[in-house]
Amino acid sequence: MQFGLSNATAAFLRFIHHVLSGMDFCVPYFDDVLVASESESQHLEHLKQVFQRFEEYGVQLNASKCVLVKSSVKFLGHIVTPEGITPLPEKVSAITDFPEPSTVKDLRRFLALINFYRRFVPNAARTQAVLNAYLKGANKNDKTPITWTEEARNAFKKCKHYLAEATVLYHPSANATLAIVVDASDNAVGAALQQQVTTGWQLLAFYSEYLSPAQRRYSAYDRELLAAYMAIKYFRHMVEGRSFILFTDHKPLTFAFRQKKDKCSPRQLRQIDLIGQFTTHIRHLKGTDNVVADALSRIHISTMRLPSAIDFQKMSEEQQADSELQDILSSNTFSLVLQHLPVGELHCDVSLGRIRPKNFRRKVFTNLHSLSHPGIRASVRMISERYVWPSMKADVTLWARTCLQCQQGKVSRHTRSKLSDFVPPSARFEHVHIDLGGPLPSSEGFRYCLTCVDRFSKWPEAFPLVDISANTIATAFYSGWISRFGPPLRLTTDQGTQFESALFQALTKFLGTARQRTTPSSCEWSSGKIPATIESCHHGT
Repeated sequence: MQFGLSNATAAFLRFIHHVLSGMDFCVPYFDDVLVASESESQHLEHLKQVFQRFEEYGVQLNASKCVLVKSSVKFLGHIVTPEGITPLPEKVSAITDFPEPSTVKDLRRFLALINFYRRFVPNAARTQAVLNAYLKGANKNDKTPITWTEEARNAFKKCKHYLAEATVLYHPSANATLAIVVDASDNAVGAALQQQVTTGWQLLAFYSEYLSPAQRRYSAYDRELLAAYMAIKYFRHMVEGRSFILFTDHKPLTFAFRQKKDKCSPRQLRQIDLIGQFTTHIRHLKGTDNVVADALSRIHISTMRLPSAIDFQKMSEEQQADSELQDILSSNTFSLVLQHLPVGELHCDVSLGRIRPKNFRRKVFTNLHSLSHPGIRASVRMISERYVWPSMKADVTLWARTCLQCQQGKVSRHTRSKLSDFVPPSARFEHVHIDLGGPLPSSEGFRYCLTCVDRFSKWPEAFPLVDISANTIATAFYSGWISRFGPPLRLTTDQGTQFESALFQALTKFLGTARQRTTPSSCEWSSGKIPATIESCHHGT
């Protein structure tokens, strides 16, 4: 492998992973390899195995850079101990001694250093909000001087202070009970991932996010639901496949899975659906006890003045070059006047608003419509109160009807049936869920798979299929599952034509299996682990 080639790092990393394959006690990252053991004798045995593997593949080590048999080591910018991980003191000192940035480029470099240790800082998003405002619209190498305000200087000092006071993040335990504690305020959401051990709760990671203008207009219930939804998405790699509890200080949220579906908006249904795929255990936590997540969402930052999304100076220049506007000016000298603004002069309709050049019309629609994705009439009314251009209604109607977020979120009227209840199974292979996946990349002629999951043990199996005809599916299910585990008492499928065919119904009748039907991508499967398992099998994760 030659240095300088674009794929050199990928080839080297793939080689190291191949060399150390099968050694779960090794954590390789390029030329850094961490060997973790539970005892000194076990550690010596692990080192012996690693050295033998390196010798087998001809890997040479630099003895001066090796640290052996230590209870605390430096690894990838962190100090790793038996208890957990903390930032390197010298790295923290370099950040705390960082001078006040004079340009946007210097500020971007400082924020990059801070974000490397972001998961140690509980209120990173809120603290950096004022500083991030300086980066809005700036390019990577922007050397524009920064005009520091007192608020920005305080935020800069807080960033360094919070990193200097960073807490220890403990190592996750496979047997510990997990919990996500969430909270939402008017402006932000926060969460903390914890694990319960014999000595109490230990922190594993922090999460916080500043809300968008549209999200800040949500009701208290919707903000708390959003906090749970965003926290689970953020910690998905830690909680997927494990039981955990969701704690909230908003008591109405504990009834989210008991309310009727027709009382929920499409957005609420989507968020409840994702939460239900991981847990349905939501418990109330008193606000006085919800210290960590509450602090993440309630760190006070004064309202900052963000740059306008519309460049009025650019709009003024576009008006001068817009042929359509010039035609209007030449034929009508009464309704259009020049309005003096700090950024220049704009032609305005006295009865309506600023004349919008063609190049700015779609941008105006996107900025206003994306706030809360209102309907066509509401969008036309909101835009016409501020701007004017010919054929505005036709343009807004077309853009609103082709808005992807609206198509995904605004579900039309559905016939909602009563939720069915699943009886908890009492033995293995008593209740089985099956579903189809594909089409997938062809492998030896197979392009589909039949996924089966036992509801009691969550045991998954996937069988390759050439096609998805009823005969192929029935044969695969009988030979792959029934012949090994026996017929289940209950079988859950969606309403695909293959499962509704006469052949498949005859098979279930012959086996004496009762069928239960559900709709695809619904939240009607009372334990969300089943669809989450099937989805993971289909995506190969």
